[in-house]
Formats: sequence, C-alpha cells, structure tokens
Amino acid sequence: MFHRLKVVSERLYKRLRAVCRYILDYKLLFFSLLYIFTTFFSLNFLRNIEEGSAIGSIFWILLLVVLFLVVFLRLRNIFQENRGVSKREKRGKEVLYFFVHLLIFVLVVIGAYIRVSKATGEIKETGERVVCFTERKMGFEGYVTRDPIKKHRFQHLYVRLLQDLSLDGHTLEKDHGEILVKVENYEKFRVGQVCNFYGTLVEPENFDDFDYKSFLNNKGVYLILEDAAYSCTDIERRRGGYALRNKLVDVKEELVDRIDGILLEPQSSLLIGMLFGEERLFQEDFEKAVRISGASHLVSASGYSITIIVLIVNRVLFFLPKKIKILFGFITIWLFAIFSGFSTSIVRACIMNSLSLVALFWGRGNTINISLPFTAALFVFFQPLIILNAGFLLSISATLGLFYILPILLAVKKKVTKSFRFVESYLLPTMSCTLSTLPISLLTFKTFSIWAVPVNMLSLPVMEDVMLWGLLSMLLYNIHRPFSSFILFVIDLKLSYFEYIVRFVERFNFGVWDLLNSVETPFSLLFFLVLFFLVIYYYPVEHEKYNYYLKDK
Repeated sequence: MFHRLKVVSERLYKRLRAVCRYILDYKLLFFSLLYIFTTFFSLNFLRNIEEGSAIGSIFWILLLVVLFLVVFLRLRNIFQENRGVSKREKRGKEVLYFFVHLLIFVLVVIGAYIRVSKATGEIKETGERVVCFTERKMGFEGYVTRDPIKKHRFQHLYVRLLQDLSLDGHTLEKDHGEILVKVENYEKFRVGQVCNFYGTLVEPENFDDFDYKSFLNNKGVYLILEDAAYSCTDIERRRGGYALRNKLVDVKEELVDRIDGILLEPQSSLLIGMLFGEERLFQEDFEKAVRISGASHLVSASGYSITIIVLIVNRVLFFLPKKIKILFGFITIWLFAIFSGFSTSIVRACIMNSLSLVALFWGRGNTINISLPFTAALFVFFQPLIILNAGFLLSISATLGLFYILPILLAVKKKVTKSFRFVESYLLPTMSCTLSTLPISLLTFKTFSIWAVPVNMLSLPVMEDVMLWGLLSMLLYNIHRPFSSFILFVIDLKLSYFEYIVRFVERFNFGVWDLLNSVETPFSLLFFLVLFFLVIYYYPVEHEKYNYYLKDK
C-alpha cells in the first residue's frame, strides 16, 4: 500500500511540476492566469476591507503570498538540467528567470488591484450618490432596457433614465446605471418602451443571508422603485435604446409568441428559455423538481448552452470535413446570438467559443491551453466584476471539461468496453461538462444533488437536439410552416421526456441537500480540488502536444 501511495504521489508531483513549468514558459499564459486570480483576490480583499473584516483581508493577502512562494521559491527544482553549462552561468540564468517572473508578478498584481479599485470605486461612488434619492417619492421618465422578468406576484423591469434627476442640489446622472421597477404581472412591457414612472425609490436590501445589494450593484442597479405608478408611450411613436437591438428583440418576441401559440406549459417556457435566454416563470412544483434534479442550468440559455451547440453541430455534420464543420458551428452560434436578441451572456459565450473555433480551424486546437485563459483575462480586464458572474464561469468550466475531462473518460471507456458511438458522442461529453460545471452550480444554486450527473446524462443527449431543431424550426416557419410545426411537435416530445425525468427524480424525495452559506464555498472548493488533481493525474499525455514537459522522462 505504501509503495502504491509513493508511486501515485510521485506521478502527481511530476505532472504538477510539468504544468508549472509549462505555465512559466508561456508568458501569455502566466500573465493571463495571474491576472484572473489576482483580480479575484483583489475583489475579495477590497470587499473585506469595506466590510471591516481584517481577518478576511489578511487571509487573501497570505494566500497571494503563499502562491508566490510556492511557484517561485522552488524554481531550482523546476529547471531542467543544463549539461555543459557552468554552475555560475546556470545560477545566473536562474536568477534572471526568477526576477523576470517576479517583475511580471508585481506588475500584474498592482495592475489588477488598480483596475479592481477603479471598478469598485465607481460602484461605491454611485452607491453614495443615490443615497440622497432614497426613501423619496419621485417621478422620472425612462425606457425598459431588458426583457421583463416575471415573478409569481409581480415582474421586474430594468429601466434607464432619459434625463438627469435633481433633488435638493444633488444630481443623479441618467448614465449612472439602471433602476429596478416592480410592477404588476398582468401588464406587458417591451424592450425600449418609454414610460413615466412614479413611486418610492429605495436601496436594495439583503435577505436570507443573500447579498442582494451587491448582486444588483454588480449588474449596474443601485435603486428600486416600489409602489410604482406608470404611464407608457406607444412604442410605435417613441422608443428608447439602440435601434438594431430593438429590431432584434422584436424578431425574438415574434418567435416567442409563435412558440407560446403552439406548445403548452412547461414545454413552451423550457424551449423559450433555452433558445432566447428568457427567465420564464415555471410552476412552483416544476421549478422545485428542476432544482432537485440538478438540471437548473439546462433550462436557460447560457455559455453552457453555446458549448453544447458546438458539440451538436459537430455530431450532426460528422460526414463533413473538419474545417467545414467548424465553419458551420461558427455560423450557428452567432445565429443563436441573433435570435436571443444579443443577450449579454450569450454574446460573451459566443465570443469565447468563436476564439476556440478559430484556433481549431487553423489546426491549433491545443492552444486552448492559452487562448481560453487569455480570452477570460480580456473579459476580466474590461469588466472585473464578471469574474463573479455564474454564466461566465459556467461557459469557461464547460469548455474546460470538454478539453481536459473528456479525454480521460474516453481513455477509461476504451480500457473497459468496446467502442459505442452513443457513449462516446453523447454520454461522455455530457458527463465531462456536468462534472466540470458542478462546482459553479453548487455555488450558484446552493444545492447538492446526487441526481445531477445521471439526470444530465439522461437529459442532455435529448435536450441538445432541442436547441438545434428549435432554431431550425424558427428559420423554416415562414418557408414551410407545416414542417416547422412538425419539428416543434418532435421538440414537444423531447421536452416532455425531460419533464418526466425531473418529476420522476423529485418523487424519490432523497439525495438532495440545500447547502448552508457557511458550507457551500468550502464544499465547492473541495470538489474542484479533487477534480483538478484527478485531471492532473489521469490526463492522457498523448493528447497533449504543447506541454512537452509532460512527456519528458
């Protein structure tokens, strides 16, 4: 047993060292990862300082210092042997290597801290400015910027001012952000619709251990209008926002009405959520069943969905050359973005997947090691708070699962059983995405379900086709309506299958635990670390073309 443990630890150590050497050799990769982690640490550090938590701040500082010590103070063990080189020359190279990375480390830490400080400072400054307008009854003119989000008793409107507000010598600029307006559920609002609102402005309040104020601030919302009265202008006469986006949203709403007119609930809301990213209102029992089954991320369009669409196109067009399939995948995901009305989360995921597809098109698929972290770092640089966005993290983790977990599962399957196309093309990619996104899902939905992996494996092979055929049915609606309706009928059967699975799992009434706020983060982190070390240990070396250290004996 001790011998086996020694062999395992040696292999794990060698592979971890190879990964460290690879990261240090590729400066762009080193810079990207360091910037992402430093931004995350800076956000937590500033948040702890703001909340007066000295212990929390010290923790993040120590964690950053430990990261530096682990990576750099063991550099002598990271270098390869340089035969024929004198000790003095070798020592000089080591010192130079050390100080180059130390300089990058210091510059990135300072740069990330300044960028995060600026972003959080703007939020804090705006938050202090809006205090003068809280607990006051006010009227203002604004326009709806996003699709209304329906709740069980009311709906949320995100409204942007059309002019500055002035009160007692204080001014709230129209570009300060958005105002969340709570209105009745029966009224229908459209993106770009201009209305006069009147009500009481209040600051968001936290509830049930959920930092609702920070959640809204991160989305650019600092005020809530309660007890709202309103009168709206005919959208044909006057409309706010960007004309192109409004046109796309109108097309999307027309397609939504078509689906609502053909499918029943919850199938219509499921398809609309998956295709267009709308947060549709489900019946409480069905919403509970989806949450218990661990399939919450399947019922809305997200970065996860875009990754799945790329997989679908690759499988449906298996008979075409690789570059043609990549081109079709590229076109399909951007058609999906257009149909979603250029939803922020969808566009972000399309950009990230497009870069991966471009790398694959030019035959450099393994550059995902560099392209994905670099793309993520660019997003984080332009919008630091995006690192806390669940959709952004799901998009990255789903892509990582396909590139790093899937090869391991395929290698295990190859040793265990014969080749089955269904298993290799559907079940294993589904399982790799599910496992890689599970830590983020635990943090976001605060529920751990033993059913998450089996439900996703049973549902995704069917649900994947729903997005692709749903998109096709909308394209064919004006060309051949009977065929489009037939496709929607098939989609209805598939969605009914998904409904049956989640309701069947709910009836077991066990295997699901709601995570406490004090447990969710350590639990997610533990699962991530286990997954990380398993990937490092079991990843097939033959699949890695660029990290030559892994093959160095």
